[in-house]
Amino acid sequence: IQNHLEQGHVAIVLVNAVVLVCELCSTPVKYCCFLPVGQKCFCRKPDYQGHFVVVCGFNRKTGSIFYNNPAYSD
Repeated sequence: IQNHLEQGHVAIVLVNAVVLVCELCSTPVKYCCFLPVGQKCFCRKPDYQGHFVVVCGFNRKTGSIFYNNPAYSD
């Protein structure tokens, strides 16, 4: 994936939304936000919540991965 990103491409990646964090987001990432419209969150943290993000870069020095989360507009 790193070689792919270094060539200027992006990658659509399936991640576990339960462990997804964002240091730059204006609001914290929450696992509940990924439920389809009309379903309710039972406020119980699941072990796994599949969610796709667009990985667009990384920083080897800090170990950071840059991604766009389609569930958020910022």
